[in-house]
Amino acid sequence: MRFAALKLPGWTWAEEKIEIYLPQDWQVTIYPMKGWSAPKIPPSKMIAALRNPLGTPPLKELIKGRKEVAIIFDDLSRPTRVEEIALQLIEELLNAGIKEEGIRFVVALGAHAPHNYAILGVS
Repeated sequence: MRFAALKLPGWTWAEEKIEIYLPQDWQVTIYPMKGWSAPKIPPSKMIAALRNPLGTPPLKELIKGRKEVAIIFDDLSRPTRVEEIALQLIEELLNAGIKEEGIRFVVALGAHAPHNYAILGVS
């Protein structure tokens, strides 16, 4: 049996590709997730969304009088660009009067198995 190489994205946060080999007679179709090819949202639009959200008061109003906030974020198995979003969110929180020591991050691991070094390609 002959095999053909197929290169797939390895991790959504990295540019590397994983090469897998499938039988040449297989018909393969790749269905990327919705929004995969959409352009990145620029920081200015992230801030605008925090200041003018749909259906809820702006973040600054929601946290008025608060001293601490918790930011829940997904783990490395998801394609969310957490760093890019968090930077804008932190800026907005600081501008609203939350001190750095009052900002906490909590990772939402979901229901999958625990990660180990293999997921990062470290042996």
